[in-house]
Amino acid sequence: MNDTKQVQDELRRSITVGWINALQLVVIMFLVSVVRAAIANDFKPFGRDPGNLGLDIMIVIFAIYALIPVAVRMFDGLIFRWTMVGAAVFFFLMFIAHQLTHMVVDKMPLNIYHVLDFSHHAVLLWLIVCSVRWARMADRPMSVAAAPELAVSPK
Repeated sequence: MNDTKQVQDELRRSITVGWINALQLVVIMFLVSVVRAAIANDFKPFGRDPGNLGLDIMIVIFAIYALIPVAVRMFDGLIFRWTMVGAAVFFFLMFIAHQLTHMVVDKMPLNIYHVLDFSHHAVLLWLIVCSVRWARMADRPMSVAAAPELAVSPK
């Protein structure tokens, strides 16, 4: 296997793991909120945040996060690769805006819970970098000998 193929495969694996990790973090963030509400025996804040619309949005985000790693393993085209860059940038900016809204509008101070937020932001930044690198490699030619199904076997 040539170096270009190895690097592309490693980036693809990193992107797959990154999206799975991002899904784990958003689910954990939600579960921590539920557990905190259970400890306080007060679920009333959930009526406002996330509320029904927010919960529907979370369901869609969870589904997208779960499907992206599968898609990354299935598809490899140039447009798809750049779409993955766009998805990582979109979710990074969306979650930053969401966190800033809570901090500014809701006047939520930084606390231990934000470790999960910052971890999620870091994973998404890592996904952006890996996705851009993977997308830029899409047009690099690989040698015929590097692809086993195309290699000519000696007789």
